[in-house]
Amino acid sequence: SLQTGSRRGDKMGVVDAYLGDIPENVEEMTLFVKDILGVDYKPIKFTTKLMELANGTPKYIEEVIKYLYLKKKLYIGPTKTWRIDIDKLYDLELPDSISDARKNTISSLTTIDNKILSLLSLFKSSVPLNILYGIIEEDIFTVDTSLNQLMRLNIITEKLGDWGYNYDFYDDRLKKYYYRYVTEEKVDAHKNVAEYLEKCCEADRDYTTELIYHYTNSMDYSKAINYCIKAGEKMECLYINKQAIVFYEEALRLLDIVKDSGLQCNILLKVAALYLKNDDNAKAHEKYFKSKELAGENNLMRQ
Repeated sequence: SLQTGSRRGDKMGVVDAYLGDIPENVEEMTLFVKDILGVDYKPIKFTTKLMELANGTPKYIEEVIKYLYLKKKLYIGPTKTWRIDIDKLYDLELPDSISDARKNTISSLTTIDNKILSLLSLFKSSVPLNILYGIIEEDIFTVDTSLNQLMRLNIITEKLGDWGYNYDFYDDRLKKYYYRYVTEEKVDAHKNVAEYLEKCCEADRDYTTELIYHYTNSMDYSKAINYCIKAGEKMECLYINKQAIVFYEEALRLLDIVKDSGLQCNILLKVAALYLKNDDNAKAHEKYFKSKELAGENNLMRQ
């Protein structure tokens, strides 16, 4: 059996040290597994067996460890150390691929775990804890317990920001997978998130980027455009012209869907003026010309 002397209890370690480096041999893979488990020695026998089963693929090995933990084959013993019967590993029906491993992990999670992950998958960036509490509508203890479990499995990460703790998926690929295949009724879900963010917007907290993202994905393009314009005007007032252009350009992209020619012309003129301020005459001319052309096509030219 595998035993460890970690003081971290049943928390699996975070493997940030290997995000950019792929282990190439048993020694490096042993360190990789050591970091995942959070143990204070090299679990060579366990790693060697895993490498045989997983063909040495680091991401797959990490998913297999999660799978073993969820299936209670890898567990904390009475002495508060990790335990596993290594000789029985060959008899286990392990996932055939990373994708299958992820599916098995997701299917083993609780309803509240999946509720939290569905919510996180909807957001463009990490989600503040108070937003999680507000939208999930479960008691704080239940949410905290689930968050801790998901962090143990390296499914989500916790970061301390200016406004407290924020949460997001540990792996962007898993976030995309979850959003695509697991999260249901995405349009309504984005709409609910946007409306909640509007209600809880604090005076010094700006959720504009998320609001644009959620209203766009809920196909409420008019609201998304309004937020783009407000954000662009705010950036202009702060003389942050490049960021103002980014917001205005996003509004123009959405206006191609909404087809409001008058508003589109006005924003094109705003963007042209900003490009002029930034000494980008070519782009300024391009926007002025497009505005004039659009106005002519829609009889918006001034008499």
